[in-house]
Amino acid sequence: MVKITIAEKTLKALKVFGIVIGLAMVGFFLGEILPARAYLVIIIGLAILTIVALIVFLFIYRVLAPKNIFFTIVKEGTAKTIVRGGKFRKVLIQWEKCTLDQEDWNVVDVVDVDKKHRRKLRLFGGLHFFWFWPLDRIYTYNFEWKGLESDGITPHPYKEELLDNIFLKQYVYYSEVKEAEDVDRLPLDIYYVLTIRIQNPYKALFKVHKWLNVVFGRIAPEIRNVIAQKPYEKLITDLEGLTNELKKNIKEPKNGMAEGDAKGIIDTLKDQYGVEVLDVKVLDIDPPKEQREATLLEFKAKQEQKQIQIRANAERVKRTTEAQGEANAIRKVSKAQAERFKVFKEVDPELAALALDTAGKVEPNKIVLIGKDLGDAARNLGNFLGHKKPESLGSGS
Repeated sequence: MVKITIAEKTLKALKVFGIVIGLAMVGFFLGEILPARAYLVIIIGLAILTIVALIVFLFIYRVLAPKNIFFTIVKEGTAKTIVRGGKFRKVLIQWEKCTLDQEDWNVVDVVDVDKKHRRKLRLFGGLHFFWFWPLDRIYTYNFEWKGLESDGITPHPYKEELLDNIFLKQYVYYSEVKEAEDVDRLPLDIYYVLTIRIQNPYKALFKVHKWLNVVFGRIAPEIRNVIAQKPYEKLITDLEGLTNELKKNIKEPKNGMAEGDAKGIIDTLKDQYGVEVLDVKVLDIDPPKEQREATLLEFKAKQEQKQIQIRANAERVKRTTEAQGEANAIRKVSKAQAERFKVFKEVDPELAALALDTAGKVEPNKIVLIGKDLGDAARNLGNFLGHKKPESLGSGS
């Protein structure tokens, strides 16, 4: 498909330029063939006509069109329908990228090869003229909806308006499913959004009453079916998986229908009501107040248990580190004792044997240091037995 937006704008500019040049040439030609007085009268008359035309245009644009009297303004990306005596007559559309198929009123992309679908050029944008007012009137209806704020999460307040148009572009609509039971029969409130685009304004407005409510009514049972297959604990931790399963369910053809006639909910909504569901997303799941409080308490308990475990692990690591340090210190002291005793044994084997026998008689858990204290003990023992030992042995040097 080749869009003709640039070609249309160029053609509009050429038309306006041609009108200006044509008027200038007419004025020049009249100035050549008419007397000066007649020419002046014509110029003044044209100026008056121009002013009157401008006033009429402003009156149409500011007074008649906003009240849908003979004229109406169709905003970009929207459509209006004309009814005669309450019966549908035609659709007016204003959308740069799209137009209407006049046979079934489907929105179609603009192409430059199909004259039937080619959009009419409009010098005044969305200003449309319709005949036989008040016999022909712009259709109005009450529309109720809820969308999302700019953050894409927070729903804006519920809206209800009397509209004379229908929004064609894709829009995100917010809805809720109350008390959908999970596999344990726990009632849950489901909050979700649908991204919707109107494919056929005639079907959406005249083939069904309150098309948006019908769409939500067809999606809600599928949400309940998906929720009923899992417990709350799994649903709340995997909203993305829940969304994907819901998308699959609304796209798949339903069981019990003849092959070739079976359609999913999305295709049914599009074919019957002209509403195209582009996407669905589950935003949140809210359990009853009691369950919510219990879940919060469980979460806090798990967090406290986690903190206790972390502190216990830290204390265990600390004790292990201290024990290893003490063991290393004992090994170093024992090694030093062995070195000192080896030297001591070489100097006086008998006294070393006596000292070793004395060390074996101390308390089991007491550490005996062989060094300066052992040297003093050896000197005292030697004096008692009548042996005089050199002072150097007592210092262990």
